[in-house]
Amino acid sequence: MSLKLKKNPIDIPEGDPFRNDMLERKQGIENLTNLILNSTDPFVLAVNGEWGSGKTTFLNMWKAYLDGLEGEIKTATAYFSAWENDYEKDALVGMINELSVCLENEDAKHETQSKLQKFHESGKNLFKLMAPSIIGLATGGIFNSESIGKALEDFADKSFDEYRRIKESVQGFKDRLKEFVESLDGSRRVVFFIDELDRCKPLYSVQLLEYMKHFFDVPGVVFILGINLKELVHSIKCIYGADFDGEKYLSRFIDIHFNLNHKKSIEYIESIYRHFGVDRELGLGTENSNENPLESSEIVVTTKRIVEHYHKHFQLRGTEGFIRDQSLVLRMFEENRRNLFFISCFLAIKYIDPQSYKDIHLNESVYEKAKKIIEGIGFEVDPSLRADAFIETDSFLLALFKNSGIQQEVLRKEEGTMRDQQESDRTQELRYDLYSRYRSWGLDYWSVKRKFDLVDQIQILD
Repeated sequence: MSLKLKKNPIDIPEGDPFRNDMLERKQGIENLTNLILNSTDPFVLAVNGEWGSGKTTFLNMWKAYLDGLEGEIKTATAYFSAWENDYEKDALVGMINELSVCLENEDAKHETQSKLQKFHESGKNLFKLMAPSIIGLATGGIFNSESIGKALEDFADKSFDEYRRIKESVQGFKDRLKEFVESLDGSRRVVFFIDELDRCKPLYSVQLLEYMKHFFDVPGVVFILGINLKELVHSIKCIYGADFDGEKYLSRFIDIHFNLNHKKSIEYIESIYRHFGVDRELGLGTENSNENPLESSEIVVTTKRIVEHYHKHFQLRGTEGFIRDQSLVLRMFEENRRNLFFISCFLAIKYIDPQSYKDIHLNESVYEKAKKIIEGIGFEVDPSLRADAFIETDSFLLALFKNSGIQQEVLRKEEGTMRDQQESDRTQELRYDLYSRYRSWGLDYWSVKRKFDLVDQIQILD
């Protein structure tokens, strides 16, 4: 069986965009679509999420859903990856071309095609007039929400004719765009998706926002932005200074914020375990079997609890990396000496508290430190019950240190707590049986820690 190191992009089939939706995105997309269809005013909606939270997949799924809509009011969509195009000196070129190319595919009347051509030519003329001035302004690094107007005023002082031509060209561009939107056959909404805005060069991001606000502010035109708000604010401050109020600045361009939720379904966690082959590696089923051995597996439930409770540390990409690391460490153990609960909990420390993970070394306090962190994870995830997963982890950790021949006094005391009357008879019996079994494996802390250290040395580029 081949070892997979990366999660494949989610397949979004044409005509069935939610077939592989395991994050319950469908309801949000449908509700947001109703918002678009029931409004004729232009507006900008920002889909906000941390890096690796699934924004691009969300936007692609939403676009595919809109493209498949049937009814009295349909939509024409365009998609623009700002990050892939920020090598251009001016964002206007890419925006106009992307919109024109995508809309050419619309099933429209001859009159519509004529208006599309007029819109495209109007955009080219606008760029020819604006480019020298805007590029000059941009290279100075001076942009704010009134920059276009101020720029035009400066031009008027230098040359009234040039000012008039630019102003007329801007209005002409907006008029042609408006005519085109109104001429769409059965459609009255143009939805322009702009992704990766926060990953662009700061100046390019600001430039794109300015154009969007001043040139595309036309009834029936909606912009959907994929952003990491925190990072975009940081980009704004790179231009205006650390004390500049970036969020207030962005509020002049963005009308609605939609925050992606961090909920991760059991089906989603299962799919990652299956993708990395953990179920087959543990012998929980066969590749051709109709059984779903992970469906009620406690390791899946435990991982889900961890990544949801500590969601700030486990975006979608982080969750995939977490389970991938589990699969790598798992394969370093002999088949009859594996404890995936311990691997999961111990690796969770690296994601939740990286500094403490680095500090766990073989010394007089390492056992207490590791145990405290793991117990903390267990109690925080499920404070009403010591789940079996965390009991297994504690027992395995204790066995590792006992086999290492260190901290004997501490460990003897720990062994005594297995008969503590505060625990139920079932829990006492489970802990002692697990501890005895793990000791018989002969594994020690040193050998196990080296496996985790090796994973830290492996760099997998996403």
